[in-house]
Amino acid sequence: MELKDLIRPETLPVDGYALAAAREPGLAIRARQLTAARGNQPPTIAAILFVEDAGSVLYTRLKREAATRLGIGYQVFEFPISTPVAEVQAKILELNQNPEITGVMIQKPYRGQRDPGEYQIWWHNLISTIDPAKDVDGLTPTTLNLVKANRWQQAGVVLPATCRAVLILLKHYTRIFDLTPERRAELKVAVIGRSELLGLPLAAELKNQKCDVILLGKKDLNQLIEQKIFLKNFDLVITATGQVAFLKGEWLKPESLVVDVGEPRGDVEWKSAGQVASLITPVPGGVGPLTVSSLMENSLDLLEPR
Repeated sequence: MELKDLIRPETLPVDGYALAAAREPGLAIRARQLTAARGNQPPTIAAILFVEDAGSVLYTRLKREAATRLGIGYQVFEFPISTPVAEVQAKILELNQNPEITGVMIQKPYRGQRDPGEYQIWWHNLISTIDPAKDVDGLTPTTLNLVKANRWQQAGVVLPATCRAVLILLKHYTRIFDLTPERRAELKVAVIGRSELLGLPLAAELKNQKCDVILLGKKDLNQLIEQKIFLKNFDLVITATGQVAFLKGEWLKPESLVVDVGEPRGDVEWKSAGQVASLITPVPGGVGPLTVSSLMENSLDLLEPR
C-alpha cells in the first residue's frame, strides 16, 4: 500500500471545524443523559485561568462556549499569574472535593508569563494537585504514567485533550487504525516535541496502538538535520513545536502524512511541504477545534464506566 492510499479521499479536505461540529450532537445527547442520571446535575468542568495570558483567555472562552452548546457546565476561576502556588492549590483541592465539579483543569499559560527557571516546577506543583479522577484535560503525572503503561482506560482516566484530538483526526481522515497491528508496525512515525501536553502521551499511546514511534526533541531533530537525514524515513510526522513554518518540504518523505499541531500559526511551511506530503492538516482549523471537542468528550467519559 502506498502512503497516499492511507488517506480517505471522501473525507477531504481536512476541516477540524466541520468534524468537531459533526461530533457535537452525539456529545449533547450523552450530556443530557448524564445530567438526567445525576438528578438534573450536569457534568461540570472547573477551569483555572491566569488572566494575563491572552491565549489562555481566548481558549477559555471557546471552551466555555462549546460547553454551553452541549449542556455541560463550565466554571472559570481567575487568578493573577503572580498568585502564590499555595493559594491556587487550595482552590484546586476545594474543587477536587466539590461533588458538583466533575472535571478540573488548568489553562496552561505561555511560558513567558513566568520566570523560565521556575516555570516547570511551578506548573508541576499545580497540575499534580488535581485529582486524577477529575483530570479532564489528562495532564497530571499520574495520568501520563498510566498512558505510558497502557493502563489509562482500565484506570478510568482520559487522554490529554490534544492527544485525543490528533487520534480522532487520524482515524477520520486516514486508514492507519484500520490496518492490522503487524502492518501498522511497519509505518514509521515521528512525534516532534516532547511536551507533556502532547508529545509524550501521544507517542506513548501510538506505541500502545502498535505504531513504530520515535519521539524527537530539539536536539534529536537538530542531529537529523545535521546528518542530512531530516525526516525522510518517516511515513507520518506529527509536529508540535510552536516554531512557525520551520518544517520544510525538502525534509519530508514523498507522500508522507503530516499533522501540524503548532500554534498559533503552524509548524509547517506549506508552500514547500504541500509539494511533497500527501496530507497536511491546517492551522488554524485542524487539530485545534477537535481539542475543544475532545475536552468536552473527556468530561463525559470521566462519568461513564469503561
